[in-house]
Amino acid sequence: MKQVIKRVLKGLLPNRFLNAYRHVENLGAIKEQINSIANYVNSILWRAERVMSINELFVETPKEKVEGLIKSLHPIKTEHELVRWGSQHDGGYLIPKDFKGIRALFSPGVGNESAFEEDFYRQCKLANHNDIYIYIYI
Repeated sequence: MKQVIKRVLKGLLPNRFLNAYRHVENLGAIKEQINSIANYVNSILWRAERVMSINELFVETPKEKVEGLIKSLHPIKTEHELVRWGSQHDGGYLIPKDFKGIRALFSPGVGNESAFEEDFYRQCKLANHNDIYIYIYI
């Protein structure tokens, strides 16, 4: 249809009007590109606002609180036997042999090592006969 209109106009109007018509067509394409760019910029701004709001959640912990936490971390005696799960080096832990009622584990992980989590799953599955959930932070 556009081609028919162009042919009719070409026969009726001088070239300067035809050039103006082509210019208007190009403006439509440019408008689409501008809208596309605007949408892209808006999505970047939206993501930036999300990152900013997440960063606002993190506040500096007072030095006294950190020192208090460090002082409170120490070995304690337990009536339970200790078992070692995981590898013999990094990623292995001594833990009390008391697995009743354990249903989940959150693990920060150590490199690519997952022996502790595998041992946890096997042993807790034997003790509880329920679904066991392991959450590993990678």
